[in-house]
Amino acid sequence: MSPIAPPLSFNPAGIELDRRQGLTRQLYDALRQRVLDGRLVGGTRLPASRDLAAALAISRNSVAVSYTHLT
Repeated sequence: MSPIAPPLSFNPAGIELDRRQGLTRQLYDALRQRVLDGRLVGGTRLPASRDLAAALAISRNSVAVSYTHLT
């Protein structure tokens, strides 16, 4: 039986990453744009890096570095 993934604190739908380019920068830009246009409001908890990495099928390190750049 496979484990059930916990729900994410925000919907990552629409985050499309081009695997031929830097994933970290693309994810940072996508998250930053969501903050700037109000789709990701202040106080929203970002999902754990492992959960978002699994949802986007990228490495956890790419997510962790993107989060660091956001701060």
